[in-house]
Amino acid sequence: MSCFGLLECFNKEPKRVLILGLDGSGKTTLTYLLKYKELITTLPTVGFNIEELQIAKKLTVRLWDVGGHHKVRHLWTHFYMTTSGIIYMIDASTRERLKESKDEFYHVLKHPDVKENIPVLIFTNKIDIEGSLSINEIIEYFELKEFVTNPWCVQNCSTQTQEGVWKGIKIFSDMIKQNKHRT
Repeated sequence: MSCFGLLECFNKEPKRVLILGLDGSGKTTLTYLLKYKELITTLPTVGFNIEELQIAKKLTVRLWDVGGHHKVRHLWTHFYMTTSGIIYMIDASTRERLKESKDEFYHVLKHPDVKENIPVLIFTNKIDIEGSLSINEIIEYFELKEFVTNPWCVQNCSTQTQEGVWKGIKIFSDMIKQNKHRT
């Protein structure tokens, strides 16, 4: 067994994962869907919710679902250090808030406490609503092809129907596992 392998046997501390995005994007719905494996009716988050759960074999995470209302976003910075991954939720059905969401996304990732190598899963939520943006539209609008500081993945999803959620979480958990010695 390698030294890293031996250390892993003793280091069972869950990985910190932040779920960020604008208010109403589906962060809390996703948090409880991952925890309970079913849709739970939620209220807007004031502050944050913390849930610990296993998202993959040998990968336990402590999810920090942090409120996305504009009055509390400045508090996000207190959660960046020691983060192993970020899930960023975008409401793909609300085109009028896309610029605000993009600005916040880059504000987060350019912060000095956000390590350049931590994985980012971008969920484009609410694809079950007619007229929602496609993955390609999100990638283009957010200029993600130029975003090279962090490994990233964009996944369409609907937290209401669960479409795309589990596929995105599988990809994200693989990204965290591949990154484990760098965070």
